[in-house]
Amino acid sequence: MKKWKFTFWLMAFLFAISLLEVPFGGDQSFVNLIFQVVSALSLIPLYGYAYSIAIGSKNIAIIIFTINFFGTLYGLFALVLGTFQDYDLAILGANIIVLLFIFLFLYPQYAYAFKSNNMWESNA
Repeated sequence: MKKWKFTFWLMAFLFAISLLEVPFGGDQSFVNLIFQVVSALSLIPLYGYAYSIAIGSKNIAIIIFTINFFGTLYGLFALVLGTFQDYDLAILGANIIVLLFIFLFLYPQYAYAFKSNNMWESNA
């Protein structure tokens, strides 16, 4: 579980940086606020999975995973479309790194929501 604890703290650090950038950024839109809220909510299943703690309910974890999954699909579609429009080896390498971060972000949420039945039963 050490790798998932590291993943949680890495994502929490990246969230803190993005949160600190909000007042100084020029784009202060409603979409940016929604992104910050979803990012904060996404840390809950990451923390729960890393530390084997049931936080909230299983249904909430499923909803958070679903929101992130569809948001990731949209981002992945934009990423692939951008790669085909402006192909470059460096862009392809960056996209592969982004895909690894997507896996590090989504897998613990999936496992927390769907594969941790014993944790949900024992902590309910």
